[in-house]
Amino acid sequence: MKFKQVNSTFIFSSIVFTAFFFFPQNAFAVCPVCTVAIGAGVGLSRYFGIDDVITGLWIGAFIVASALWLFNFLKAKSINFPYLKMLLLFLMFLVSVVPLYFGNFLNHPFNQIFGVDKIIFGISVGVVLFFISQKIDGSLRAKNNFKVYFPYQKVVIPLTILFVVSVFLYFFL
Repeated sequence: MKFKQVNSTFIFSSIVFTAFFFFPQNAFAVCPVCTVAIGAGVGLSRYFGIDDVITGLWIGAFIVASALWLFNFLKAKSINFPYLKMLLLFLMFLVSVVPLYFGNFLNHPFNQIFGVDKIIFGISVGVVLFFISQKIDGSLRAKNNFKVYFPYQKVVIPLTILFVVSVFLYFFL
């Protein structure tokens, strides 16, 4: 019982620390409200029994969205140095995955796909898809004189891609 209390306390402390650290004064391109919504969705997916690959997909998107949000925040505060995005991506990965590890969500022998933990596999796919969606958005803007084709394009593109891949994985896993 005490071990579960420690894990719950650690997870709760991580969430509280993350929440206090990421609440902004202004809205940014990838806003913390969106990242918190993705995080809540991940928790609900476990509750409703959605496959861990799909859950991991959204965790991966959460990691990249959080890293990009923090990068924009630091850049606005004139804090910028080489490899800052990579460092932030790595830190967001740790902030997201370490609580999953200590919460015993990872490394179950019957929860694997292609020999990799389903959550880790999903995270990898989610990170790649989110970066691809950012490239698609940038490409569309470049073709349109750096203007969006439709409102909330930067949000709609990644969410659409993640949703379509989630539905695909749901039916084919």
